[in-house]
Amino acid sequence: MQITSKSRGHGTGSAAALLGALAGVALFGGCSSDAPVAAGSAGSTSTGGAGATGLGGTTSPGGAAVGGAAGSSAGTGGTGGDSGGTLSIAGGGTGGTAPVLPSCSPITVSNTAVTLITDFSDPGTSFGNYTNNFSASIFSYPVTQDTTMGVWHATGTVNNYAGMVFGLSCKFDVSAFTGIKFDIKGTFAHGAAAGSGGSDGGGGLGGSAGAGGTAGASGTAGASGTAGASGTAGAGGTAGASTYGGAETPVVTLIVGTSADDVDSAHSSSSPTWGTCVPKTNQYDGTCISPSKVIQVSADTQTRIVKWADLSGGKPQASVDPKEITSVSWSLPWNGTGPVYNVDITIDNVMFTTD
Repeated sequence: MQITSKSRGHGTGSAAALLGALAGVALFGGCSSDAPVAAGSAGSTSTGGAGATGLGGTTSPGGAAVGGAAGSSAGTGGTGGDSGGTLSIAGGGTGGTAPVLPSCSPITVSNTAVTLITDFSDPGTSFGNYTNNFSASIFSYPVTQDTTMGVWHATGTVNNYAGMVFGLSCKFDVSAFTGIKFDIKGTFAHGAAAGSGGSDGGGGLGGSAGAGGTAGASGTAGASGTAGASGTAGAGGTAGASTYGGAETPVVTLIVGTSADDVDSAHSSSSPTWGTCVPKTNQYDGTCISPSKVIQVSADTQTRIVKWADLSGGKPQASVDPKEITSVSWSLPWNGTGPVYNVDITIDNVMFTTD
């Protein structure tokens, strides 16, 4: 599969409303006569017939129907033979509300001889034919992406939630494969300067300044200034930044969305979705979380293979169901507070694997 130059949507078009099945059927009957009944002599007691059984409600797509209760037992017997049994009818069940789904038809990717998803050799912002193969738009946030060099290259400053995304055109069944493989390389760097030097010692010959802390994965504080002959020691230097948005080393997090863990259309800001997860309060409350795996990144290109079973931490479904893939993304570290850092990431040769 190749990237095309056409800009595509993310497969979230409006779905035609699903018609609910007949919720229930109520029967109305039981004939009665207004004509007077002549008195009989010591008429025998008759027993009314059994009431008809109520019909259960049928289930509408997307919601369970509540079935109607069964009809009552036998009618009350007439006295003197002048009163028939009463027919009792249960009401029908209430139909469920159908979910709003994307308008596309789910696609099964079954040709294991063709494992390449994209190698970015054709610059653009999408790949696939959006008809019968694995297709998606590609975008990054808030870092800037570029595919003109035959790779997916993203650069920028990370000061908020950030990442690189395949916005899939529909829901895909990729259970013929065991996972996904891709090449990745990158560098992370702090924009802040190294720690400041220590101040001179007071009096005497004056202490020398403490050395500045070094920026990087484990910035260290500057050493204290040396005291003069009769002066005080200089103050220690400040430490450089020590993490990348909270991560100790350069990493990305591969996230694979599935229907079971995606927020349902009724609670998602990007409705319609294929999601079936209903959050407790809102889509960001942590009820619905996609499975993921942390991937180490180095300055040299590394090939990473991630099996579906390697992805974990999803809610309510812990791992990936490859029959219902809805998104693929690479998230950059961010803990909500910093420190801010600069990133340069390259991804290439994304493919399915049967290894």
